[in-house]
Amino acid sequence: MRILRYWTKYSATLNIEGKEQVSSVYGGSNDSLEDAVREAKAKLAKVEERIRRGRRRYQDDKSYEANILEEVIQEVDAQNIITRNRYGALVLNSTDHMFIDIDQNKRFMNFWDRLLRDNIPRKQLLQQKIIKKLSSSKYRGLKIRLYETNNGFRVIILNQVDSPRKPEMRSIMKGLYVDRTYFHLCLWQNCYRARLTPKPYRIKQKGIRVKYPERSLAEKQQLDTWVEEYEAKSSNFATCKLVYASEKLAHDIVSHLHDQLTQADSGLPLRRA
Repeated sequence: MRILRYWTKYSATLNIEGKEQVSSVYGGSNDSLEDAVREAKAKLAKVEERIRRGRRRYQDDKSYEANILEEVIQEVDAQNIITRNRYGALVLNSTDHMFIDIDQNKRFMNFWDRLLRDNIPRKQLLQQKIIKKLSSSKYRGLKIRLYETNNGFRVIILNQVDSPRKPEMRSIMKGLYVDRTYFHLCLWQNCYRARLTPKPYRIKQKGIRVKYPERSLAEKQQLDTWVEEYEAKSSNFATCKLVYASEKLAHDIVSHLHDQLTQADSGLPLRRA
C-alpha cells in the first residue's frame, strides 16, 4: 500500500526504440520532498532499464504496488489510512482488514435464482446467499460483518487477513462474488479499500475532480468550499447499513471507525430519493 505524504512529479528524456521521448513518474516519501525526488529518479531509471530489456509494464514486476495518489485525511495506524478520492469521498485503505464489495447486478444468480426472482427481491436473495456462504465451513473462524450498500453489499473480515495477492485471500474474495473491478484494484494497489462517505451524485451534491498532489491555491479554495457543502449533505445519509455479524464486535478500532463514518447504525437513507 503506497500512500505517502510527500509526492513529486519528475520528468526526463528517455531513448525509446531510437526515439527520444519525455517520460514522467511520481516519486513519494513519508520523510521529505527531497526523498520523493530521489525515489522518482530511481523509478524512472528502472523504467528505462525495463524498456531496454523489452519489459515495459509494471505488471512484469510482481513486487510492484501502484501509487495511491490521494490526500491523507487521517492515519489511523500504519495499516489503515483514510484518504480523499478523485471525486471527493473519503476512503479507508487497509492491509489488515479485508473489505469486499459485492454488486447485486453481477453474475451471482444461477438458474434457480432466476426462477425465484419474481417472488424474492433480487437484493434480498443476494443477502441470503451471502449469509449462507459466510456460515459455511470455508469461512469458519473468520470474524465477519455484512453491510447493505446502495448497489449491493460490503463484507468486512476482521481477522486472518493477508495481502490480496495471496491465493487464499483471492479465493475468499472470488467465493463471495466480489466485484471484478474492485478485485483487480486490490491486487494492483496491494490493499483493500472501503468508501466511507456517499458518492456525491447520490446526495445531489455537485461533482468535483480532486487534483492531487499538484493543486493551485484557487483549486484548494474551491475544494475547501466543496468539502464543507459535501460534509453538510453527507451527514443526512448513510453509506452502508449493518445487516449481519458473525459475533459481537468487541475492540476493533478500525471497524468502529468504519461504522461511525459510514453511519452504518444510524437508520439514515443510502441516497436521496
